[in-house]
Amino acid sequence: ETTAHVCDGQLGAEGPEGQPGTNGSPGYSALIEQHPAPSSICPQGIVMQFGVDDGTDRATANDGILQEDEVRESLRICSEQLYEGLTGDIFANTGDSMSSVCAQSEWSDSSVEYLFSATDGTNGCELWMLDQNNVPSLVMDIHPSGDAVPGREIGILAVDTERGTRFFFDADDGVNGRELWVSDGTSVGTTMLGDMESGDAIDWTSEITPWMNGAVFTTHGQQGHRIWWTNGSVTTSIWQAPWFSATVSSDLLNQSTSLSSFGQGLLRGDAFGLWFAAKDAQAGLEMIFLSNDGVLHIHDLQPFGDSSPSQGLSVDGGFVVAASDGTGRQLAKLDYNGGHQWLTSLTREGTTTPVSVMAPAFGIQQLGDIIVFDAVHRGADATLFGYTLTTGVVEELSTNILAPGHSNEVVSDGTTIWFDCVLGHTGMELCQTDGTVSGTALTIDLMPGISTSQPRSMAYVDSTLYVLAQGLDDSGTNSGHALWAIEGNTATLVLDVWTGVGNDSNAGTYGSLRTTSSHLLFIADDGQHGHELHQYLRPSIRNQWMVWD
Repeated sequence: ETTAHVCDGQLGAEGPEGQPGTNGSPGYSALIEQHPAPSSICPQGIVMQFGVDDGTDRATANDGILQEDEVRESLRICSEQLYEGLTGDIFANTGDSMSSVCAQSEWSDSSVEYLFSATDGTNGCELWMLDQNNVPSLVMDIHPSGDAVPGREIGILAVDTERGTRFFFDADDGVNGRELWVSDGTSVGTTMLGDMESGDAIDWTSEITPWMNGAVFTTHGQQGHRIWWTNGSVTTSIWQAPWFSATVSSDLLNQSTSLSSFGQGLLRGDAFGLWFAAKDAQAGLEMIFLSNDGVLHIHDLQPFGDSSPSQGLSVDGGFVVAASDGTGRQLAKLDYNGGHQWLTSLTREGTTTPVSVMAPAFGIQQLGDIIVFDAVHRGADATLFGYTLTTGVVEELSTNILAPGHSNEVVSDGTTIWFDCVLGHTGMELCQTDGTVSGTALTIDLMPGISTSQPRSMAYVDSTLYVLAQGLDDSGTNSGHALWAIEGNTATLVLDVWTGVGNDSNAGTYGSLRTTSSHLLFIADDGQHGHELHQYLRPSIRNQWMVWD
């Protein structure tokens, strides 16, 4: 049986008109604002912001003001080249505002502030900061008749507290000796956190670390080594920290009577507690763990003497530390309850003698499941090793790369670690490791042959490794120490503040290469202003601008 279409039926009559629709709700106004370009990036330019007055996130709707959370797009136009170079001539003319004892610095992402030590030739070495336009200004003349030298012993540490970002540093006001100070970036908010000792409370043995929305630090003076907690407003013995109950504090005070020499070379806070070295009357110089809720554990790694722990790293389930097992120095993993497990049993090559130098420079780092560390296994120079946590296998990562991390702090992006190194055919250059033998190699030879590039400081940002080193530019001329960008195995000279044959800005001689939200900052001599702070614009910021010059 089949069915075939024959014809359409007659069209029906039109239906009645529908009812009028309801008016839509009132919309939000579109807003456009124009602002001068930030002078730290563009000396002459504008920033146009386009948005909707809809009260997105923390903004207020329909107030006629384009607030940050309401901005949808921005157009940034500069009428000249984006600025890179000197931030300011703090010590006028050829004077050096930074030196080997006056070059500490710290950046806070939270408060978008950069504090550092410098001298203008009049006020001595004091506390300075960069404003939003990267213009330097004196925060406070702490030592009116001399040099306060902020951060000389423990550096400058930014900590996010319940009252905002606070910068902690040691300084000498000329009256109370070297004590711990705090600053919020203003003169009024810069103050000493008590006179802990009749003389200097902070010396070369002192340590500091962030913990529990504040900072833990150690002092050393006539009252011996002591350990404290502060958030910049409250400063107290660690045993009487404000979140501990009276009962917990009482127990900790009793237990602490057998402890001394706090933080001798090792003090680290993490999400679970505080790890530090201390001398116990019975156990000796060992690792101590204080949990966030006030439980104290002593890790007696060496029952017949001091384990003298040094270098440590928080890992999943505990803490890895370099320490003495009574015969040599090895790596041990500590748990949160006072237990431990020795991870390595390295011996000198070709012998049964345990190694005596563990993690001397490169330290202890982690890449996924692999702990990477250095040790002196043969000869006098350290080499790199990897310990796989899941298998317990230890292997030497390279026999040719020597003295890893000898001169600089290492830098990592989470999958690769970069470090200075020495190879017989290259001199001191830049190397890298991913924790495997095949992935441990020379990154690039900036100064071909046995000449050394002498890397001084590194930073990883915007998927690029930056290093202060010397190398050969496109013309084959030695740049002297300048800022290089390295992507893969390609190096590009990005900023040399003192160009010309034979000129050397000596970038990185003092201080470190620092990364802010918009720039890389470093100390160099441009041949006219002495050692001052210079800036290089981050590519991620540069790409936001249109340049019409």
